[in-house]
Amino acid sequence: MSRRGENIYKRKDGRWEGRYISDYDTAGKAKYKFVYAKTYGEIRIKMQNRPESERLKSTNTIVSDWILWYLESKKAKLKLSTIKLYERHINNYIKPFFENISLKKLNKEILQAFVNSISDMSPATVTEINTVKQNAYGAALVFRLSAEIRCKSVRCCVRCKSVIYI
Repeated sequence: MSRRGENIYKRKDGRWEGRYISDYDTAGKAKYKFVYAKTYGEIRIKMQNRPESERLKSTNTIVSDWILWYLESKKAKLKLSTIKLYERHINNYIKPFFENISLKKLNKEILQAFVNSISDMSPATVTEINTVKQNAYGAALVFRLSAEIRCKSVRCCVRCKSVIYI
């Protein structure tokens, strides 16, 4: 049977149906595409081998714009003091660094350069900035705006002796 989250089902006519999100409309509602095969194994291969253009939403969203949008969407759930702290970190550190970088072009080297640029700050500040960045990046993955960066970790500063996981 299908594992949770794969969206693979057996139909009454004996075929297997796979469903995946291909895009989002202007209201943020998911648009689905369907693939069909005779066996479960075939449908899993079709789902994994779909074109990259259908895996990522076809926009060139800038990282700094996405983070600002993400913060706006979370304001109802956060305390005012947390919102002010996040806004300060976004405006002072994240936005200037990621000004012209799209989510699609984000990679391990860019993230490492960002971590290096903030590594001389206090460990608490580095952790707070990373929290904002990672939460927004996780949401971008959910909305399929960015490719998943396959790496174990990005090294943080020597002074705070920590590792920032991505």
